[in-house]
Amino acid sequence: MIALPTVPTQVLAGNVYVMTQGTGATSINDSLAQNLTREPWAGLVSPEVFALGTLEGTPVVVRGADASVFVRMEGGQWTQGGSAGPGWAVAGASLRDRLGLSFGQYVTLAGSSIPRLAVASIAGFFRSNTAADDELVVDLSLARFLTGVPAGVYHSIRVETADPAALLSFLSSRGASVHVTGPGGAAGRANTESATDPRLINLFLRYGQGTLPLDYLTEGLNEATNSVRVVSLGLIALLGLLVAFGVHAVQARAFEDRKAAMGVLRAIGAGGNWIRARIFLETLPLAILAGVVGAALGFLLASVLAPTSTLRAFGHVVRASFDPLTFLGLVAFVVAVSVLSELLLIGRALKDRPGESIRESAGTEVPPSLEAVLRG
Repeated sequence: MIALPTVPTQVLAGNVYVMTQGTGATSINDSLAQNLTREPWAGLVSPEVFALGTLEGTPVVVRGADASVFVRMEGGQWTQGGSAGPGWAVAGASLRDRLGLSFGQYVTLAGSSIPRLAVASIAGFFRSNTAADDELVVDLSLARFLTGVPAGVYHSIRVETADPAALLSFLSSRGASVHVTGPGGAAGRANTESATDPRLINLFLRYGQGTLPLDYLTEGLNEATNSVRVVSLGLIALLGLLVAFGVHAVQARAFEDRKAAMGVLRAIGAGGNWIRARIFLETLPLAILAGVVGAALGFLLASVLAPTSTLRAFGHVVRASFDPLTFLGLVAFVVAVSVLSELLLIGRALKDRPGESIRESAGTEVPPSLEAVLRG
């Protein structure tokens, strides 16, 4: 559960913004990439070509890019080798482990939109904490061969910047027709209309020569991130519901032993609000302690199991990294569930008369101890 909140951010994270072609003139090209590198607010710039395909029968994202820039942009590090010479390919550590790839191995890649085959040598491996860890990165000339994208044109250009407003202003002033997608989803657009074609994924994956529709990557990114976010939030909600039922069941059993004491307090004049306040003050510190200990043990267990087991979602390995907001969110959830559960139990008990609570508890048969059962 602690890994699920990080799933959407592993698609687009940090200060990296993706620019894709808009509905106007072709703009995702060498000229735009070179001009971006001269801007003071722009950090790393990575022009890229996508060639979706399979490797050893497994779907894989093949991305044409400058490998050194790509790894730095993903905050990764080389674990072996690096890009070298034409026809090279480098793989993320997760993809390497999943497919059993080895250094120097030759792999066969098929064209994603035209019928072509190419052989590439694995020249290195890298590790990152993003979805890139499951990708195969090849040199741009090989990616162009597999996709038929002409020289000087790209599917997307990624730029690292802490000032997206300056990026959009720059694109507008240059007359570039692009859509910009960032960590929070769509960041804006310049000199273009919104993407409207609902069939672009089918067009993108089709075989045969032909031009790709404009906006295909923009809408693809939006659909992918939205799908990941919806499914992740659904799983979080399901697990949260199970946790809530478990907490309520434990507290309901413990509350049964205190109904008589609450009946006595009510019999001597204690009001409902006073009882609620007393139970709240007793429950709150225990709930906070349980939330902190439970969340800490969850993160600790995830780090211990990380080398031997992984959580995989949408073909990507999801790592449980410690995030203060996620930690505080888990603690707040446990506290809220515990307090709400106690209030519900108290509200139900207050509907009974004080005498009924006392007599009901007094007449309850005490279960035999474990020692008595074993002796019997």
